Amino acid sequence: MSTQVIPVSKSTLEDEEMLAVDVKDGKEEEGKTKTSTSLTQVTPVSKSTLEDVEMHEKEVDKLHKEHEEHDKRLKIKHANLRRKSTIRVKERILARTAIRHSKTLQKTTIFQHLSSDAISKIIDVMEYRSFDTGENLVVQGDLGTEFMVIVKGAVNILQDQQVVNTLGGLDCLGEGALVRDDHYRGATVVATALTQVLILSYERYQELLLDGTIAKTTHEALEKLSASYTAPRERIKATLNKTKLEIERSTIKKT
Repeated sequence: MSTQVIPVSKSTLEDEEMLAVDVKDGKEEEGKTKTSTSLTQVTPVSKSTLEDVEMHEKEVDKLHKEHEEHDKRLKIKHANLRRKSTIRVKERILARTAIRHSKTLQKTTIFQHLSSDAISKIIDVMEYRSFDTGENLVVQGDLGTEFMVIVKGAVNILQDQQVVNTLGGLDCLGEGALVRDDHYRGATVVATALTQVLILSYERYQELLLDGTIAKTTHEALEKLSASYTAPRERIKATLNKTKLEIERSTIKKT
């Protein structure tokens, strides 16, 4: 039995080829659609995650605000410090000018023989300081290392808590502190008003003495003056020690 071959027309072959291409394209498009759908799927966000995000944002905002407030406070603090520094510089300049014009140092026993240039050098190294009402400038019994000139204000001098003198503008105190580094204050000085002073320290005085600004004769005169202040206090101290010793001996004999 022979097999009969049915002839296929050219148009039929073309139709089959087109159908095969359509099927292939359809499958590819379907694959693309599935892939696109899988890529565009959005993972659902839980409520707790959203709350965490909101809390984080609030913390960030809080930190930003705190940083801004800190910067603001810091700027205000620096501005105040600059303003206070400027005021102190002006006050120091005015104080030194007042001492120069009044010739206060030339009128003191210790500096009266110094030249104008020497006086000017002394004033240039003097430190400016201010004391509020009720504040102590020096305290009886404390180590004294500073000579003071009251530029403005008023003070009481107290010995054993009793007022023995008062001082005011352009008065001086503490000359003995320039002579020895083991000088102790013989009285307490307390401000009775806002008081401004210029201070010459023991160290500065020694530097001026070494470089020749302060003459040796001036220093010798200061030593004598300091001795005159110290001697009465030393006699009183010796008397007190003697009395204390006698009391102790009397107590021992009784026992």
